[in-house]
Amino acid sequence: MISLEKAVKDFQIALKIDNDNPIIYSNMGLVLRKIQKYDDAIHCYTREIQLSGANSKCLNNRAYCYAKLGKCKEAIKDYTKSL
Repeated sequence: MISLEKAVKDFQIALKIDNDNPIIYSNMGLVLRKIQKYDDAIHCYTREIQLSGANSKCLNNRAYCYAKLGKCKEAIKDYTKSL
């Protein structure tokens, strides 16, 4: 079975090939969130938003990470935008 850390390394390799692919950032963010690397996940979701625009899925994912880090203002802002 593949480890989540290995998955992150694979996503990093994929980004070297296609650095402007929002799907890679989205999926990497989900894995990082799962292993509780919330700051790194926020970076991925922010990059996804930059590349494809804000949508409710990525805003909710980023808001969740902000909330886990105690950054309530940022979380509320993203949750509100996602509505």
